[in-house]
Amino acid sequence: MYITYYMKDGSDRKKGSMFKYFEFPAKEVLEKDSFEKCNYLIFNLEGEIKYIYNGSIHRELHTGEMMFLGIQANCMLTLETEAKLLILGFDELYSLCDKFTFQALSPIQSMLKYEFDTLDIRYPMDDFLKLQIEYISNHRFDSYLFDDKLKELFIIFRAYYSKEELSMFFYPIIAKSMDFKNMVLANYRNDMRLEELAEVCLMSKRAFQRHFKEIFGETCEQWILREKSKQVRYYLSVTDCSFKEIIDKLGFDSSVHLNKFCKTWFGMSPTDLKKTLNIQKDCLKN
Repeated sequence: MYITYYMKDGSDRKKGSMFKYFEFPAKEVLEKDSFEKCNYLIFNLEGEIKYIYNGSIHRELHTGEMMFLGIQANCMLTLETEAKLLILGFDELYSLCDKFTFQALSPIQSMLKYEFDTLDIRYPMDDFLKLQIEYISNHRFDSYLFDDKLKELFIIFRAYYSKEELSMFFYPIIAKSMDFKNMVLANYRNDMRLEELAEVCLMSKRAFQRHFKEIFGETCEQWILREKSKQVRYYLSVTDCSFKEIIDKLGFDSSVHLNKFCKTWFGMSPTDLKKTLNIQKDCLKN
């Protein structure tokens, strides 16, 4: 199930950012996809987790470790045991102080060869996380407290983790090489064409296509279709959207167009795909 599904909240907290605490059963599967347009900090307080990052990195997240999944990340986490997770979702940094912190890390980051990795949860981060769970359990969080705690979190990062550790850990939001990718993801809309995307990224169509292929490893047209397939799967599995709403949201011309698309990408009609996804969801719950 997508992390977004678990992070859904009825409030109108600004920018959708929040801490949430979960106690998951063994064998639960969590997914993070680039179209979710959110950064996640996942703190593993208890449990053993295997994950696949961007389709190629197969590793484990142990008890007492944390991972950062940037907006552009694709990740699948399989819980080998029961797990207790605290997850922070945010789409951007609020505090100018936080932004300046990451800007200061840029010179160090430019000398590093990026390799996705986790960090250990060390003192006083562990005590800070326990306090957040206490706030959540007693329904004490509001937007003012959240903003204060988010700032406090990054103060702990700056004070108790080295610049080298932070540069590697938060590489996806400070690396210059990520700027183009983040720009594409930030500006891409569900029904957008290549020409429109190139325009909002302030590039000619030819230059955009060339740069896109270098960064993403596929053509923009292929990527747009792949993103659309992910979003179809998301809307059918996580939301209560009707087929008509999905057609409107994702820019399909008609129900025939949606049906043809699903058969091409999933080998079945939208109705059968929704049934299959619901069965998978029920199996995970049981």
